Amino acid sequence: MTPRIGYLIGSHVAYQHNALPHLLNSILPQIERDRIVIVVNGSAETREYQDGYNGLHWCFATQEAASHFNPIADHKWRSRGFTHWFYLNCTSWVGPDFRQLVESGFDPNAHATLAGGLLPIPRSGRGKQGRAINDLAMYRDDYLFSMRGEIAKMTDWRCDDGVFEWEGLLYALAPKQAHYPSLGHAVMGMHDLYNTGTMRIIEYYPGIDLFRAKSNWGQINPARKKTGA
Repeated sequence: MTPRIGYLIGSHVAYQHNALPHLLNSILPQIERDRIVIVVNGSAETREYQDGYNGLHWCFATQEAASHFNPIADHKWRSRGFTHWFYLNCTSWVGPDFRQLVESGFDPNAHATLAGGLLPIPRSGRGKQGRAINDLAMYRDDYLFSMRGEIAKMTDWRCDDGVFEWEGLLYALAPKQAHYPSLGHAVMGMHDLYNTGTMRIIEYYPGIDLFRAKSNWGQINPARKKTGA
């Protein structure tokens, strides 16, 4: 099987006009537009369209915390011939070697290949263990399709104890897991990158030449936790 790789970008209306352009400016010189799907949560309406200006495919969802994998797990995408999907968050941007490193460093036979973050902990129950995030990983299309039921339920981000509930579930449940060479990252500093008054830690992932700006690096805002759970 010769891999055909699509790139899934997860976003939110709060970042669509701020963080997302920064990522697109860095990724579009490397990736063909028909390989990119952008999923934006928290929108006023659910809609999906191909942008006639730049050829990108946009999927808007009204749910605040719906899984960004929902459109990919839908059967209609299977006819487009993608065998794998690399998922990244819109509060990221890439260097010139991003595509070459992403597409040469993953295991095409693995259901999920991890590119950044913590190595997963074997799960003994949903929500309490596993990797902290689902992004920065390559997923087989057939695996995502098989997980469409679980993906459809991914609408609740956090547990009462501040541990991510659904984040990391897809990688943790993958039957065959792998990870990229040079797995790991370095903290480059802290900045209010998007001029929103929120300080973000800037991480660099050399294994895929990617930068990520994180507003949450371990602390959980109590207002975002579930109560009474």
